[in-house]
Amino acid sequence: MSTLSDQTNNNGSTIASNTVLHDNDLTDQAKNHFGYYSDILRTFESHPQSVLCNKYLTDADRNFFLSDLHTLYTNCKHVLNYTAEHNEFRDYNLPSIGPLMICGVVRAEKRTVYRQVAHHAQFPVEEDQHILRQAGYLPLFACISPDEDSNTESWIRNEMNKDYIYDYHEIFLRMLNSVDMPKSHWLLKSPFHILYLDKIVRQYPNALLIMIHRRLDEVLPSSDEFETAMRNWLLENPQGKQGRHMYSSDEFGLSREDIQTRYADYINLFLSSTSSNNQPSSVN
Repeated sequence: MSTLSDQTNNNGSTIASNTVLHDNDLTDQAKNHFGYYSDILRTFESHPQSVLCNKYLTDADRNFFLSDLHTLYTNCKHVLNYTAEHNEFRDYNLPSIGPLMICGVVRAEKRTVYRQVAHHAQFPVEEDQHILRQAGYLPLFACISPDEDSNTESWIRNEMNKDYIYDYHEIFLRMLNSVDMPKSHWLLKSPFHILYLDKIVRQYPNALLIMIHRRLDEVLPSSDEFETAMRNWLLENPQGKQGRHMYSSDEFGLSREDIQTRYADYINLFLSSTSSNNQPSSVN
């Protein structure tokens, strides 16, 4: 991830003000074979402004989300480069049964069923939504979008049929299948599969779907009850309710000057832009 410019806030910390994602390290072989890579890039490019323009996010939040975008897009390019170079595994057939996919509305106990079906005494259960995220499917970024007219919100609302996401999903699954083919079938679960059932059955003609249903007069109050309980907890447990833990350097025979002298190399290398703004104070 490269940046065109940085902006410095009053605390002296810097955050990326314009993030540029590129395909320079995607091989020509991968570009030629996976034409949808441009759709993935365009999708990732729609997300940074949602992060940078949200006034409710802290600098740490922004850096976290931008770093997440960079990591996901980088991993996607690694997968496309690898699969373009090792194209022999694309000729291997997926198991004739499945994949078995667990779908359903929110709060319908899909995860409980998933864990029961995928029960393994040694390995934890992982959901394949991580594969979708590498292709740029990140609904969370629509939630942090500052307005409904943003690129991310428009992408979610107006372009729900994103075939390239499941094109990438299949390539990723075939890559896994080439090194660790299951004895019977692949088991998949993501809350977003229910939005793309038509694409799923086209992409995986042998797919088996388990649809988990729950009475809507139970689901809707359940979600609202959870939100209300969380809001009440936050109101009843404000920061500092239990008192503040106070301490200072002087209590332990330390001084700011001694610390700066002892760790001068570290401070000059990593903290020089902010150390001048830091004043000795109690820590809580």
